[in-house]
Amino acid sequence: MKKLALLSFIFLAAGTYAQDLPAPPTLAMPTKENTILIDKLVKTMKLKEYFIIHASAKIDYLGMKKNWSEKQISARKADISFEKFNDETRIYNAFSEFTKRELEDLINLSTKINGGLSEPKILFTVPMLEQNMDLFIENEYLK
Repeated sequence: MKKLALLSFIFLAAGTYAQDLPAPPTLAMPTKENTILIDKLVKTMKLKEYFIIHASAKIDYLGMKKNWSEKQISARKADISFEKFNDETRIYNAFSEFTKRELEDLINLSTKINGGLSEPKILFTVPMLEQNMDLFIENEYLK
């Protein structure tokens, strides 16, 4: 009986405490002006091309490790879609804390370095974007 009373008290106390927790934080989103700059940065740094190269390399590596056939590897590579990854929050949220000036500087440098290339020579990113990219690739193409 004592054990039941103690167990009931623990669950009741835990439930009461759980309701005092604050709401989860909302995602940081850039201003409208910065959203336009982020779109331009994504284009000038050739993030789409990098995404495809990165996803293909991960598919090749895991395909070799798991002995996938060439057909399986090719089918997974054919499904790669930057547009599916590029929803309205992943990239904007990653660059939301950059100022207008910082974004403009990144765009200018990216244009100088990557201009005229078919794939990026340099890529500006933040850890959150890299992690989101890897998780997306893993969930979409590597299972």
